[in-house]
Amino acid sequence: MNNKEKLIRILQILKDTDIDHPINTTGIIAKLKGFGIEAERKSVMRDIETLSSMTEVDFEIEKAANGRDGWYMGRRAFEDYELKLFSDYIASGKYLDEKNSNEILQKIMYHATPTGRELIRNSVISDKSRKINGTHFLDYFSLIIQAIKEKKKLTFKYFEFKGNELVHKRDGHVYTVSPYYTVLYDNEYFLIANTEGHENATHYRIELMDQVDILDEEKCRPITEIKALSINGKAVPIEEYLRSSVNLWTGELINVRLHCIDSCRLEIVKHFGRSWISENFDGTFDISVDVTNNMGFYKFLAQMGTDVKIISPDSVRERYKEYLRSVLEQYED
Repeated sequence: MNNKEKLIRILQILKDTDIDHPINTTGIIAKLKGFGIEAERKSVMRDIETLSSMTEVDFEIEKAANGRDGWYMGRRAFEDYELKLFSDYIASGKYLDEKNSNEILQKIMYHATPTGRELIRNSVISDKSRKINGTHFLDYFSLIIQAIKEKKKLTFKYFEFKGNELVHKRDGHVYTVSPYYTVLYDNEYFLIANTEGHENATHYRIELMDQVDILDEEKCRPITEIKALSINGKAVPIEEYLRSSVNLWTGELINVRLHCIDSCRLEIVKHFGRSWISENFDGTFDISVDVTNNMGFYKFLAQMGTDVKIISPDSVRERYKEYLRSVLEQYED
């Protein structure tokens, strides 16, 4: 018998325990038999001592309060509440189909305690009716990450809706891009890239990409050449770029001053950060933000209703008023 295999199997058995579900020597021996391993009580106890003495690991083996109940896995690489967070993200991801979601959830639950697995099974919510086209998402996501690491270009086709059908955009046009970032934005995964023949960045929903392939012979265009992603030959920090690209719309970068009431402070800070806030001490504050001047920004403001008002520049105030008038016109008989 391979002693290393026995040690690994005992660790695997202990991973399936917690403070409420310990296991004793008899139970471990029985489970080892299921793996085709015969073991004696003393050898099992020695193996547990060996595992317990390992200091540079992400777990701790604890003795049960009642010694006859045996041992359980104490500290782990991830706590159950952390795994619940991961599970919620995966289950709610509209970019994954039901099959892929379930496969990843099973892997997450493997690292949970028995109680944690039950929690995840009973409390994670997945609405498959909101998932669009995630069948190949994981394969494509892996290729995109590889291309970004190796600084190689990608090719793909892109879906759009026509009626209720997903069809290839531009009659199956093959896009060639230099990929730079994948970002999770409003529970959707996007690729930020430069499309061949253009000077600016473009955002693609990864779930709508199809037939993704890496061009091994072609290197990415340097990010320092891409407008908005770089300034004066230096790459812009991605978090700064995302703050300015409201709703991930691209466009001309401008500085806008907003007047806001305190009740919307959380939403404003969550999106733009705490920089450049000026307190008015009357239940309102002003904030100066760099944003792309486009419909994405105006749609964001419209969601805030009367809680936010554009102070300057006047050109942006006028464009926003035009946008609001166009919305109202839809309701005029």
